[in-house]
Amino acid sequence: MDINKYRNAINQAIEDGVCFFFYRMPDTDVFSFGVQTDDTFVSSTGFKIVPFVESSKSTVVKIYAEHSIDEYLRMGHIHGKFFQDGCQQTSTSYEDYIKSAEQTIRLFETGELRKMVLSRILVRSYQKGDIDWGTVVINLTLKYPHAFVFAFCSPETGAWLGASPEILGRYHDSVFSTMALAGTKPTGKGVWTEKEEKEQDYVSSYISNIIERYGFDYKMSEKHTRCAGNVEHLCNDFLVNVPDLKNAMALVNSLHPTPALAGIPKESAIRHIQQIERHSRTFYGGYLGPFTTDGFDFFVNLRSLSFSSNNYVLYIGGGLTIDSVPEKEWGETQQKAQTLLDVINDNQ
Repeated sequence: MDINKYRNAINQAIEDGVCFFFYRMPDTDVFSFGVQTDDTFVSSTGFKIVPFVESSKSTVVKIYAEHSIDEYLRMGHIHGKFFQDGCQQTSTSYEDYIKSAEQTIRLFETGELRKMVLSRILVRSYQKGDIDWGTVVINLTLKYPHAFVFAFCSPETGAWLGASPEILGRYHDSVFSTMALAGTKPTGKGVWTEKEEKEQDYVSSYISNIIERYGFDYKMSEKHTRCAGNVEHLCNDFLVNVPDLKNAMALVNSLHPTPALAGIPKESAIRHIQQIERHSRTFYGGYLGPFTTDGFDFFVNLRSLSFSSNNYVLYIGGGLTIDSVPEKEWGETQQKAQTLLDVINDNQ
């Protein structure tokens, strides 16, 4: 595989401002890339992007591979219109995050919530030429072989990239697979605390209950530690027997957004997230991935950032429970941010 070809194609698509997608499945060395220049073009296969919560500003988007990577590179530069100047958001301050975390913990004390995921943003400006985004994406595939690495751009979403450790749902040959993921600590350091064990149990019980409501047979693995670069998480893997694609998509829709990005109870957590967080998540916390006529591979949009011609917005979240200490939760988000910051900084 010609890595440089994919790097060049990503950079050209960004420079052209065209609608494109790139992804690398976990534990593979196979890259996929497609460009869509005709917004009326439709195919039975493509790349789907779903926001955290649908709204007039954040809608479901599908990008189709109208042109393969070789076709696109042979076409030369195209004058697109989708890569724009940066947003006006500002970074979440330490003080604001602590206040939001304290406000969230008070909700647990009332019994209204058992868990809520609080996110913050880190906004950084850069000059044209300072960051080679194609190289950042390729280096993510090399540094995080177990992650779903992606990049995409469309007029509805803007440009994004990331390296997600979490499966929302994969469906092939009548088997649906998903995972419960929670708790965070530096890779290879320390032991799991009671707070983190409890957080993981919330998530695995939530997923089990949803599957059981559908009446599907399933197997859940023992709780284990899953590495995600410089941090690791507690994880249970699920394999579910699902008869057809329609039921598999229904299961996806029931699981989204996961407790790892929203909270428990889900509806109440989403409502409080929208009230407490000062930024809009847009597509952070949603899901994305390729689909075909008989299957899909959807991953949660986390460890990700949106970027423009002059800044980028890094989204970082962490699960809070009644046992959370706000200052420690801030430190956890700093550790998670390094997943992308290390690769960006290596490229500057």
